[in-house]
Amino acid sequence: MTLKKLLVVACALGAGLVMAAETQTSFELSYATYRQKVDRVEVVVGSQIAAIAAHEKYIPLQIAVGVSGRGPELQIAAERFVLIDSQGNILNAVPEADIAKDPAILNYAKEFTEQNPLQTGDDFSMSNRVASNFYPLEGGDFYTITNLDRETYLEDLVFFPRPEAGLEGVLTLQLLVPGMDKPVELRFEVPEKKKKQVKKNP
Repeated sequence: MTLKKLLVVACALGAGLVMAAETQTSFELSYATYRQKVDRVEVVVGSQIAAIAAHEKYIPLQIAVGVSGRGPELQIAAERFVLIDSQGNILNAVPEADIAKDPAILNYAKEFTEQNPLQTGDDFSMSNRVASNFYPLEGGDFYTITNLDRETYLEDLVFFPRPEAGLEGVLTLQLLVPGMDKPVELRFEVPEKKKKQVKKNP
């Protein structure tokens, strides 16, 4: 085989490996719940909530972020999360003010979370939970930023616009804040079943 053919084969194999890697999810902790840790920071996402709201304008995700080991305090905010759909489209988190204008999806997300708490596994069992509420109900406390120090974690919701490519395939949730050397990129899937329209208030 000539050198030119070897290079073509090598490039094809390399592209295949990259494509295979992009279709793999992070560790699945439990049903529709995924975990990814980079250095001191661990992120957990629950995607079943997104499946039920798949046809809504805004898509909620249950998230948890934990910090361990020595290092600077990290300031976590909804705006620090980015969602990348299966086609590579990048979506920023929806501002709190926009979600406040759509109480139906917010009420649904809060009720779902109460009935289906995010399963974070044992990694946060020895950590202290810190209050966080990026999207409060009317009259509730609003946290624009939640500070996480060593052995602390938060649980909250983050909303994104419905992706142009839909919720099929592998999506990526990315978190990067000052004090982190590199982002956490958590790859997950949204289950296809149990999709239904969120009921609007009459």
